[in-house]
Amino acid sequence: MRRFEYIGGGSRKFWEIERVGRNVFCRFGRLDTSGQTRSWWSNSELAASVMESDRIAEMLAKGYVEVTKWNEPPM
Repeated sequence: MRRFEYIGGGSRKFWEIERVGRNVFCRFGRLDTSGQTRSWWSNSELAASVMESDRIAEMLAKGYVEVTKWNEPPM
């Protein structure tokens, strides 16, 4: 799972994304909350990978910064 955070303009938010096969799972909300969860299903693993990459690019463009700790176990 990859985690991104945005702190600025009075906001303190997080956004997480994980792809498992053809499924993409996303969790987001204010820091220090459990947030909300959304999921998407694709017809292929390639389409899911593209969807994941596109969503990450969108969040980076909005000013989110990746804070993933690569030694954390998956969700």
